[in-house]
Amino acid sequence: MQIAMIGSLKPNPRVPEFLESELLPIPFFDGQKLPVTLLNLHEPDEADIEDALSSFLKLGRQDRLAISRYVRELPVNGGNSPLNKILTSITSSHRTKTCGSMCNRLAY
Repeated sequence: MQIAMIGSLKPNPRVPEFLESELLPIPFFDGQKLPVTLLNLHEPDEADIEDALSSFLKLGRQDRLAISRYVRELPVNGGNSPLNKILTSITSSHRTKTCGSMCNRLAY
């Protein structure tokens, strides 16, 4: 599958249901190159995914620092922490199953 903003997606070798892009510079993580990982991707989701990625890629270091205190409150399994509510809100509003490696690195 191909998403215009991130290019071709390929199955993750360890978890084939995860589709990953090539490494991309992510402003939220100071330009660190990371794959974008998508789960349960369907053709009709493409526009929503592009909207969500466009919004996320506009976020930078200051945005990460602004929410970093919430990351420390995030329980291992999500729970009702403020960050989990923010992430749930973001993904729900775009009806996507995005985040993958990006969300795992919010504290860094």
